[in-house]
Amino acid sequence: MGSPRLPKVEGVVRVDSKYMQYIEHGYEELYDLKADPHEKQNLASSAAYQAKLEAMRKRYAVLKKQVK
Repeated sequence: MGSPRLPKVEGVVRVDSKYMQYIEHGYEELYDLKADPHEKQNLASSAAYQAKLEAMRKRYAVLKKQVK
């Protein structure tokens, strides 16, 4: 449903990484859970992580189709 206090968020979590998409705000987060287990540095805009971001976006799209 989403709300001002709790935004609607969907994503993919793997052992080594986490991708979150805030649906209502068009905002993404990507974390390297091995290097940053406390999720302090959002890597979604990092040039070094663009391939990983694209892979996680694709996986998210596949999973989203499966649950509809």
